[in-house]
Amino acid sequence: MIFGVYGNFTLILKEMQTKNKTISLKEFMDAKPQLANGILDRVEPVILKLIEKGQTRHTVVQAILADFVECEKSREKILNIADTVKEKLPALLASREGLRVACTLFDILDAKDRKAAVKNLPVGEMVVNRIAHLFIIHVANTLDDTQLTKKKVLHEALKVIDDHIEDHQF
Repeated sequence: MIFGVYGNFTLILKEMQTKNKTISLKEFMDAKPQLANGILDRVEPVILKLIEKGQTRHTVVQAILADFVECEKSREKILNIADTVKEKLPALLASREGLRVACTLFDILDAKDRKAAVKNLPVGEMVVNRIAHLFIIHVANTLDDTQLTKKKVLHEALKVIDDHIEDHQF
C-alpha cells in the first residue's frame, strides 16, 4: 500500500522483490540510485499535503515519512518537513516509524523551534504511552534548555509517575 505513493516506480520496486522478502525504499534506492531523485521529488508534495491535512497520526503516513526522512539527502527538504510538522509531533507517535521520524525531525529543528515544540507537548499523556514515552526521553536527552527540561518535561512526568506508581500494567 505504501509503495502506491511512489507512482510508476512501484512497478520496478515490485520486480526487485522476492517472494519471501519485501525490499525497503532505501534498499531500492541503493540498487537504483538514478531513480532516487524522481521518487523523492514525487513523494515530497504528497507528504506536505498529508501533513497539512492532519493525517500524520496514521501509521501508513508515518511509514511514508520514515522512508522519506531515511532516503532524502537534502537537509533543506527535511527541514521543510520539520517546520511543517513541528507543532504536530505528538501525532507522529503512533508507531515505531513515527517515533523515529519525530526524533529525527526534533533533532533537525533549531533551538527556538525545539522550545516551542516542547512547550506544546502533552507530557502527562505521553509519559504513560508505550511509544510516546520514548520521545519524552529523547527530548530530555537532547534539549539544550535545562530549565525548560526541568519545568516542562521532568516536572510533569514526575507528577504522572506518582499517580501510576502502583499500576501493575506498566
